Amino acid sequence: MSSPAELAVDRAYIAETRARILALEQFIASLKAEMIPVQERLDSYVYPVLSLPNEIVDEIFGHFIPPYPLCPPLRGLLSPMVLTHICHRWREIALTMPSLWRAIELDDHCDEDPILEAVECWLKRSRGLPLSIGQARYTEGIEDRCVETLVLHSARWEHVKLRLFRPSDLDIVTHAMPLIRQLEIRVDSTGVSPPVSYREMPRLRSVTLWDFDYPAGFLPWSQLTSLTLVCKSFAECADVLRDTVNLTHCELAICGDSERQPDVRLEHLQSLVLMPYNLSDWPLPEGMSHYLDTFITPALRMLQVPSDLLRPHPIGALSIFISKAGCRLDSVHVTGTCSVAPHRYRASFPSIKRISFDNINLSYTHLNWS
Repeated sequence: MSSPAELAVDRAYIAETRARILALEQFIASLKAEMIPVQERLDSYVYPVLSLPNEIVDEIFGHFIPPYPLCPPLRGLLSPMVLTHICHRWREIALTMPSLWRAIELDDHCDEDPILEAVECWLKRSRGLPLSIGQARYTEGIEDRCVETLVLHSARWEHVKLRLFRPSDLDIVTHAMPLIRQLEIRVDSTGVSPPVSYREMPRLRSVTLWDFDYPAGFLPWSQLTSLTLVCKSFAECADVLRDTVNLTHCELAICGDSERQPDVRLEHLQSLVLMPYNLSDWPLPEGMSHYLDTFITPALRMLQVPSDLLRPHPIGALSIFISKAGCRLDSVHVTGTCSVAPHRYRASFPSIKRISFDNINLSYTHLNWS
């Protein structure tokens, strides 16, 4: 049993503790009273960026991604997905902007199911807008499923790059593509192409085709205005060009050699770019300038040509081409090592406004894969 003295000490301690608690409660109450106006001021504060009208935020978001038809990445800091993780308001704005989700890039690492989910999500968010599809690689597994999903929306395709695994996948062009304007196709494996032909591509104007056998009637050649043929012999290029009567721009990444071909007449062609596909195939033997003078192009204004195609007499070869083509060139760009001094070109062709030179041997693989 505690003594009277001990009880007195306990009572004093309890009284002191209660007084301390009361003082703390009063202090807390005063802090809460002081916090109320501070919290009210904080709640009323609006970050300047969040005070912008939705129309301005839309414009900012539109500049966050590359200009259409270029594609932002599906994932990472440069993906529009980032905009959905900043705040609730920005998420709502981003999800109501179909233009953020209309350009879909499939990279070379589409090996996870979330990629397919992302593609499906972007297709849904883009609503009914025309689509740009970048490097849709049609192989095995998840890429297959992604492309199959994209094909369901082929009626919305406008700009498309397809990298197919096998020639049999070319039947993808049999799907209706009424909006498509630009198409690039590459086939990674060799084999016999199926006898497929386009179904509906009334707006197709620009095409890039890599090395594979094009079935008869594969594309509406006559309506094209821009054509790039990659890794084809000159004979193969000439066979296609005879049907592309409305071209205004043409690029040929030539692979291998060929004999002289019948003339190719392109009445509307304004720019022509010739280059080797791979530098290992060049330099060509002298006397191959017949590659160049095969073209009859009266409307041509710009020419890029490797110096190898002008050997052994560059000035004469270029003069013969201009005379036979019946054109008045404004610009000539000669690539590779020149055997003739630049001033001789300019002295021989005073009517050409711009004659430029690039001592580097440019190739298609160098320009597109470096």
